[in-house]
Amino acid sequence: MLPTWLNLDTSRRFVLERAHRTLAKPKVGYNRAVIIRFLQFQDCKYVFHPAKKLSISHEGQRNFFAQDISAENMKTQSPFNAVKKIYIEAGTFRGFQLHPCKMRVLHNGKIILFSTPKEAEDFLLN
Repeated sequence: MLPTWLNLDTSRRFVLERAHRTLAKPKVGYNRAVIIRFLQFQDCKYVFHPAKKLSISHEGQRNFFAQDISAENMKTQSPFNAVKKIYIEAGTFRGFQLHPCKMRVLHNGKIILFSTPKEAEDFLLN
């Protein structure tokens, strides 16, 4: 299903280590999340990159793809949430560098890293 949904080259194969649904009950109106673990990191990137750009639905339900991030990393990224929304709306947000946690933004064709939300906000104002 993944190659069909993501319009991937069917001649390139990738190997899943495992795939399973989560034990948590789904939110009302949503399907239960599925966790997929790839055997090789390159395969994960090969699948995840187009998944972020496409709107994918199956049997009338929208499918979302998100990277699994540890609770510790989520805590270090959460102070950026307010300013991250602004960059997402502008289409310039490019994710996070994990160690140390820095927010990545595209500006004039170059990636800029911000160590604090204040740096990111100040950059917006200038």
